[in-house]
Amino acid sequence: MWISMLYNETDAIVDFQLSQDLGLILSILSIIYLVVCFPLGLCYNILLVAVNLSNKVSMTMPDVYFVNMAIAGLVLNLVAPVELLSSTFTRWHAWEYNDEVHITLLILFNISSLVIMYSTTLLSLDYYIERALPRTYMSSVYNTKHVCGFIWGGAVLTSFSSLLFYVCNHISTKMVECSKMQNKEAADAIMMFIGYAVPAVAVLYAFVLILRIRKESTPLDQDSARLDPSIHRLLLASVCVQFVLWTPYYMTLLVHTITGAPKYISNGHYLPSYNFMRCVSKLLAFSSSFAMPLMYRQMNKNFSGKLQRLLRRLHCRDQSCPHEHSAVQQVVTLTKISMEGRPSALIWIYNNTTEELNISFRNSTSENYEKYQFYMIGLFLSCLYTVLLFPIGFIGNILILVVNLTHREKMTIPDLYFVNLAVADLILVADSLIEVFNLNEKYYDYAVLCTFMSLFLQINMYSSIFFLTWMSFDRYIALASSMSSCPLRTMQLAKLSCGLIWMASIFATLLPFTIVQTQHRGEVHFCFANVSEIQWLEVTIGFLVPFSIIGLCYSLIVRILMRAQKHRGLWPRRQKALRMIVVVVLVFFICWLPENVFISIQLLQGTTNPSKRTATTLWHDYPLTGHIVNLAAFSNSCLNPIIYSFLGETFRDKLRLFVKQKASWSVVNRFCHHSLDLHLSVRDKVSEV
Repeated sequence: MWISMLYNETDAIVDFQLSQDLGLILSILSIIYLVVCFPLGLCYNILLVAVNLSNKVSMTMPDVYFVNMAIAGLVLNLVAPVELLSSTFTRWHAWEYNDEVHITLLILFNISSLVIMYSTTLLSLDYYIERALPRTYMSSVYNTKHVCGFIWGGAVLTSFSSLLFYVCNHISTKMVECSKMQNKEAADAIMMFIGYAVPAVAVLYAFVLILRIRKESTPLDQDSARLDPSIHRLLLASVCVQFVLWTPYYMTLLVHTITGAPKYISNGHYLPSYNFMRCVSKLLAFSSSFAMPLMYRQMNKNFSGKLQRLLRRLHCRDQSCPHEHSAVQQVVTLTKISMEGRPSALIWIYNNTTEELNISFRNSTSENYEKYQFYMIGLFLSCLYTVLLFPIGFIGNILILVVNLTHREKMTIPDLYFVNLAVADLILVADSLIEVFNLNEKYYDYAVLCTFMSLFLQINMYSSIFFLTWMSFDRYIALASSMSSCPLRTMQLAKLSCGLIWMASIFATLLPFTIVQTQHRGEVHFCFANVSEIQWLEVTIGFLVPFSIIGLCYSLIVRILMRAQKHRGLWPRRQKALRMIVVVVLVFFICWLPENVFISIQLLQGTTNPSKRTATTLWHDYPLTGHIVNLAAFSNSCLNPIIYSFLGETFRDKLRLFVKQKASWSVVNRFCHHSLDLHLSVRDKVSEV
């Protein structure tokens, strides 16, 4: 509403401004979908298809429907990036496609949507048949090939029949038959009726029958061979979620069919609000491609067992992999040869061998399932870091570099430190996108890659921490010498100190590496990061010494600020600086303490044998905890731009001037003015303390 109040001259300007704002929202939603939902949907749909097709013998009819929905979800996943990067969603006109591409995407989208809706409808009917009819009748009626042919054949026929109206709308011809069919509303009506109305009525009818059956107690409910109750809950949840996500899309088709094309503005596009609703509804429809496999993974208890069998089969592809039954048969055969005439002993050995194998199999399965759960939790946390913290750190550090380098003539000593800190943090944040998804430690199995990544990370980690430490010392010097000129705070010495900090970071990394490399020369599987001496060095000069210096400097700064309370004119500014100091120390302590405590525990309980010490580490015993402490350490580089720059008045002034000079998009201009809360009144320059 506040946008329309700013521009109230004509309706065209209001529509243009609203279109700009809604376009920004669509761009953000599209990026979130591509970063989070797209990889999840792609991986889980492939996993669902692979797991079920590798266990065809144990597949049930609901599994057949879920496999068809997963294949359709893969098609939607492949179509989604092209749609979401188009000018409709992101305003990126460089990503335009012609009519042939548009028709192809439309065919794929319609076929996938119809397959999903048909499979969802048959799921609800199958749920009713499973509870109402005997299993013998089900096995005689159902046929997997017939069901898949019906689903995909019906989807293709329906899509091409409705597509005829779209094709005629894109072909420039004077044919009478085609000119009569130049009507997109007719194609939308076909999709609405066959793709949504008929399945919705069938699902409602099936649910009514299911509710009637649930009130009655039948002997079939006591049958232990029926489907597991978790499968029933999965069926109901899948049907409900699919209709919830697809209903907005078909409602927009219904509105377009009934009311026709809405009012147009001068440039020929739809009204921004209507276009926004269409895009959001289509984005929700794309979301069904990853929601369904996630529910299948979480709610289907048989999925973990199928996944374990698939992993064992892949692991034993090139070698003999005896199963528990073959092992029992071998034991029984050997025992028969040597113990003929003693059947009781043979039975005793068979029973005990079977029991031991079953216990070991259950233990290995539960252990693998627990590791898989930890992997999924770590993947979820990595996605949260990528969506929430990574953009802040990446964009924030780039913004610091661009704004300060644009105003080089106004760069102060703290600004110079901010720029160097932003360079180190930017490299750490960019590399974190690789590290946070290295959940199984498979990215660099070779020792050379492991050592290279460790060296790269340590140099930037040391430089970031050293700059934070030096900035705290510089703040104390600036505050202590505010009443007199200090020869230590000159631009030449600041540049020299920045160079020395980078050299110290490189020296603190390469010197221990050279020493350790000579000691472990010839070892094939040696990795620089697993050496205990290097880890002790990280804890000492990477956390304990910097945190002690930061704590000492800021304690002295706090004492100086408390003395400034006597001067009431300076106290409000000093109070803001005091709050900022508390935030700085707390964020540094909270982000880096968990990882250093984790390393310290590992070092204190380590053995004297280096091979044993590196073979079993806390990161292997507690992978989820190790992943969380790594995420916390990387979060410090993402939060530094907010703490050190955006909370400072000098950088906010520079950012306001930069936006006024460079920003051509009015939405960004107003957003920066609103978020920074800057005033146009002239202020005296205040050094950041």
